[in-house]
Amino acid sequence: MVSYDLFNRPYETVLVINATRHLVKLWRCKKRGARIVQRLGAINWLHLYLSVNLGEVVLAEGRNIIMRLIRSRIADHIVYQSNFVRNWWNNRCGVSKAPSTIIYNGADLKIFSPEGAAYKSEGEVCIISVEGTQGADPFDIAIRLAQGLQEAGLDVELLMFGSSFKDAHARYSRYPFVKFKGSVPNKELPYYYRGASFYVSTDILTAACPNSVLEALACGHTCVGLQARSST
Repeated sequence: MVSYDLFNRPYETVLVINATRHLVKLWRCKKRGARIVQRLGAINWLHLYLSVNLGEVVLAEGRNIIMRLIRSRIADHIVYQSNFVRNWWNNRCGVSKAPSTIIYNGADLKIFSPEGAAYKSEGEVCIISVEGTQGADPFDIAIRLAQGLQEAGLDVELLMFGSSFKDAHARYSRYPFVKFKGSVPNKELPYYYRGASFYVSTDILTAACPNSVLEALACGHTCVGLQARSST
């Protein structure tokens, strides 16, 4: 059973994905005997590097505070997205008293596999970038990589998938080698993964257990990314 109503229901277990603003209702569920399980991903951090307004900074930090509060005071069990995520939370906020489990993301191998139709690129090298949101990357990793390969004399095509962050679609349209596809259903992605030369990850810190990397690997592709040093 899945429900978003935390009031007047005799739940045995409540699963919280990162956080909820209904803290009072969540606490009442706990007092009534419900077991609170919190699934945690990465700590919000991009607002520290992007050009965002004060409201977006407050929202990101507010979410961090709520996640931390549930983790330290309410959760009976914590499910981390990866060992990286658990270490990040433990280093930043201390080790939680609640027991924890790591459950990694997975890719559906019936959908994502090397077998099947493949995209025919117009370039010598075809790079694919798939993110939930494109344009939030403060360093334009995929764009810079494509430009570097072009400067090396290669004919490059860059396929980009994901929702547009602010003016990302308009900004990327200035580059003739970019094909910005926006958001597409998961079942359509293997066609493009198979036709690409390699996948590039634009996550420099929050790659807790990225779905798109797993999907690209499942399609038999090489994945390229950056290693960033962090105090977390």
